[in-house]
Amino acid sequence: MNSEIKVLFISSWYPCRVTPTNGNFIQRHAETVARYCNTASLFVISDSNVKSGYEITEETINGVYTVIVYYPKTKNTLFSFLKKYFNYKKAILFGYKKIEAQFGKPDVLHGNIILPAGLMVRRLSEKLNIPYILTEHWTGFLKNRQDQLPWIQKQLAKYAIAKATFICPVSFNLKQCMQKLGLQGNYKVIANVVDESLFVPPKEKKQNEKTHFLHVSNLNDEHKNVSGIIRAIQSLSKITTHFHFTIMGDGNPAPYQKIADDMHIHPSLLHIEGEKTLQEIAYSMQKADVFVLFSHYENLPCVISEAHMVGIPVIATNVGGIPEMINEENGILVEPGNETQLTEALLSFTRINKKNSSEIIRFNALKKYGIQQIGKEYFMIYQKCKQ
Repeated sequence: MNSEIKVLFISSWYPCRVTPTNGNFIQRHAETVARYCNTASLFVISDSNVKSGYEITEETINGVYTVIVYYPKTKNTLFSFLKKYFNYKKAILFGYKKIEAQFGKPDVLHGNIILPAGLMVRRLSEKLNIPYILTEHWTGFLKNRQDQLPWIQKQLAKYAIAKATFICPVSFNLKQCMQKLGLQGNYKVIANVVDESLFVPPKEKKQNEKTHFLHVSNLNDEHKNVSGIIRAIQSLSKITTHFHFTIMGDGNPAPYQKIADDMHIHPSLLHIEGEKTLQEIAYSMQKADVFVLFSHYENLPCVISEAHMVGIPVIATNVGGIPEMINEENGILVEPGNETQLTEALLSFTRINKKNSSEIIRFNALKKYGIQQIGKEYFMIYQKCKQ
């Protein structure tokens, strides 16, 4: 930790009692930064359990002084959008007073997810006369989703980034998409971080009799195309049964179990589970031979970098920042929605002794997503901000 630089994270998403896993990748960035700087994190969210005023929690989590402000939900009215922003702004200012009293005035503001947090980060930056940077993860800026982005959101995003010292998307693809939207600024791509002490290859990996495939996600079918994976599993089962597939996530597994049952996929081939802790996901990856992600769109999925940190190859779709993550040494790319290609990729891992070196996969992952690498990249940016 470098006590000379104080960094305050203000995020649109962050793990809390309302959304326990949302934005956990932002929390891991904050915890990484805390190894190099004095770090605090502020997050505000409406909560139906709060009827009036504010409820505030504060604790230090893995070196990050964390303040979360809960405030009442806004009733839907004709002007609810403005009311929601006004309440959000008040909650941010309320939380910042708590931060400043306990943590002191920050040297750098670090906004995460431009909308809505970036709006308040810019306003605080101007009010306090301190620099700010913005990290972006949101898939809403991606090329195939830009048509769904309202004009007002584009203008608000332009306002939020206009005075940022650095804009830090997590992939080069996201950077290009943002620039094509007219979001101009000083860009520096910094990837998501992985805890290499948790996501580590097993000391002795037992050779599975069958190829063990693993999928982990939020189980949102429109995004992750879990149903497409299950259809590919059915196709694969007609060719070979020399595999086992596990699907797990923090969404509802019941609809996918019904799909599998309707397709008469035998339980020995497919097992579907619910939400898992990060520790349980790491353990599942250690037991797996191949990780699979069949998304329609993505930025830089943490599950891919986590799988690579464990040393296992990945089958994933050629979308967003994924091609920046996968090469011949660490996996196979398939086209989004192409279940035939996915089936063939799965089959290749059951039939051929793929010479994917666990040591090489992990070594390269450490260079791209390791705590030391990402921490130093952000620390250098903060130093430039102070200059």
